[in-house]
Amino acid sequence: MDDLKELPKSWFCSTTCNERFNSLMKYVKNGRQKIPEFFEEVIKEKHALAGFRRKLHIRWMILNSKLAPTNETKNLLSSVLRILLKRFASMPGYAVDGAHESPLIPSIVNGLPIEGHDKMHGMFTAILLVNDKVVSTHLFRIHGRENQTIFAELPLGATAADCEGKGYSQCLLACVEQVLANIGVQLMVLPTTTKAQLMWLRHFGFVKVDKQQAKFYRKNFNILHFGNDLLQKPVSNSEY
Repeated sequence: MDDLKELPKSWFCSTTCNERFNSLMKYVKNGRQKIPEFFEEVIKEKHALAGFRRKLHIRWMILNSKLAPTNETKNLLSSVLRILLKRFASMPGYAVDGAHESPLIPSIVNGLPIEGHDKMHGMFTAILLVNDKVVSTHLFRIHGRENQTIFAELPLGATAADCEGKGYSQCLLACVEQVLANIGVQLMVLPTTTKAQLMWLRHFGFVKVDKQQAKFYRKNFNILHFGNDLLQKPVSNSEY
């Protein structure tokens, strides 16, 4: 993970933005990390209850296809794409790059232009690996300037269909949330489908964004949305 590229200067609004980016890139460079012991025990217990007895090696990491384009990153992002494309198979829309069109989700993951949006600058991909297999993912990027609320946009997240019900998504989101807290992010904002909304509200602590605030997010930050409600949650600095 040492082949880290420099970020274009236009990405930054201040010294604080630069510091926030550098902190994120340290997590990228650190590669695979242990998950909190609390979540490791929860996941192992869920596996045991389901009758799985083999040893589990659980790690999480943050990837960036533009700034750390290693072979490992490319391979892991391929796994991420398989999970997302299967989970969001019915999502409409295509990204536009000049005269070419490409599917929406790969464009988000790889930072390509999307019609009506700037390039997906600053998009990071968090993944959870169990025995070297990507089982869950959350994409995120940071918005906000000085004297504004700093928030993380989480446009897409999913767990592999054959890996649901084991606490993977909750574990990964908690790891991401701790990183966000460490770099001064105050809110997490995500679009949701009608089908998934109840899950985010009940199990992850998100609340609905009112229409005026949602309009503000979309107008001023050009965040991704898919014609559904936006949810948000204050970032907690919980240590597990």
